[in-house]
Amino acid sequence: MVNGWEETGMDIQSRAERSIQRQQEDQQDAVEDRAEEVQDSFENAMEDWEENDQTFEDEVVAAQENAHEQAEAAGIPEDVEALGNDIGAQFEAWGSMRRVAPVQSLSSQDKRSVQRLLNKLERQIDGVLATI
Repeated sequence: MVNGWEETGMDIQSRAERSIQRQQEDQQDAVEDRAEEVQDSFENAMEDWEENDQTFEDEVVAAQENAHEQAEAAGIPEDVEALGNDIGAQFEAWGSMRRVAPVQSLSSQDKRSVQRLLNKLERQIDGVLATI
């Protein structure tokens, strides 16, 4: 009877070891399969990102080209050049004006007032140039 139990115990142990081995192999296969899925998912995400990045770049370049074409069609570059020439001519005219009256020193109050007016004029000119 003891021999029968021993054989039964050995049989159970043998089957258990095979079952444990199969379970370990199945777990290893599952880990490898999941690792492949994660790798595939990452590679697909990178491909999508690169494709989206290229699409974005293409759209930005197309928008820039379109804006440039519209500006040229509207004559904006010529208007900018004409305005620049006009401003340059005006400054040249101002620079070549002769002084009619003797120069008088400005008080510090007058200097601040003139400086504020010049700053305001500069902001207005910058605002006009920014819209062109």
